[in-house]
Amino acid sequence: LKKTLVSLPTGIVRNLRRSLSSSEPLSVFPASAPMGKGTGSFGKRRNKTHTLCVRCGRRSFHLQKSRCSACAFPA
Repeated sequence: LKKTLVSLPTGIVRNLRRSLSSSEPLSVFPASAPMGKGTGSFGKRRNKTHTLCVRCGRRSFHLQKSRCSACAFPA
């Protein structure tokens, strides 16, 4: 069998060494990166929900609902 070495970023290696030397459970994720609904999740939003309305001209026409939130077109 041939053994291959995998290069990891230094932060992960440091955390692995720290976890192995202590009695804490092994974790690949750094302790300073909480996973929540805040800024990190908002950065992943990239598709448009609203486009220009033909009646009022504002960017308020919801594509899935087919309704303008400013002038309620088509009503």
